[in-house]
Amino acid sequence: MSNLLLTGTIDPSKFNNTMTTLTDVHIRLYQYETAIEWWICKSNFQNIIFIENSGFPFDVQKYTRLAEQNNKRFEYILGIPYVEETIAHGKSYGEIKLISEAIEKSMLLKSEKSFYKCTGRLIIKNVNRILRTKYKSDTVFTGVPADKWAFTWFFSVNRDFYQKYLSDAYEYVDDQNGIYMENVYYKRLLEHRDIIDTFSVYPNVDGVSAGTNSQYHSGKLRLIYKNIQMKKGFFGI
Repeated sequence: MSNLLLTGTIDPSKFNNTMTTLTDVHIRLYQYETAIEWWICKSNFQNIIFIENSGFPFDVQKYTRLAEQNNKRFEYILGIPYVEETIAHGKSYGEIKLISEAIEKSMLLKSEKSFYKCTGRLIIKNVNRILRTKYKSDTVFTGVPADKWAFTWFFSVNRDFYQKYLSDAYEYVDDQNGIYMENVYYKRLLEHRDIIDTFSVYPNVDGVSAGTNSQYHSGKLRLIYKNIQMKKGFFGI
């Protein structure tokens, strides 16, 4: 059974909008709701878990009903905010803690060996193609080796691998000094690249970056170019 974990912070003002440009709560809520609806209705994931750490009121029943109508299951988890730590170390800290907390608390992930993770306001348009692909590992990432950077907006990870090698990454992040979740993850993944894999196609991400307020998706021609780069190893680990 395929599992998707969505992470979210609807109201970043709770964290003094740390390293966040997209701060309008109404816009952010709309983006989360739109993305969650898309994942439920358009993707082949059966279990969809949304963990959110700002405590903003969220209509859980709406998406529980929508999931049931699509023969799927939806779970909402109110995450621990770690306000002081997130303000001090950056939103990377809160993101990593959310993933670990979801693994610990989710009833839908309780007996599952692996899951996909996506930033909650984003969608991956070609996700069903990705789900149909066979990989040598259930830990699958993309990144930019030249920048020692792993993409964390979408990946697949084995539960045991995550807990063993990635769960403590929050201890080493310092966004304000340029040490992000993506940097720490890349270092760990590189050390174990013999037991991980890279997506065979570039994840066609659509949405807005909270850090820069810029669009991820850059059009069909740009996506073709990224897939050519993917085949040449530009987006490997």
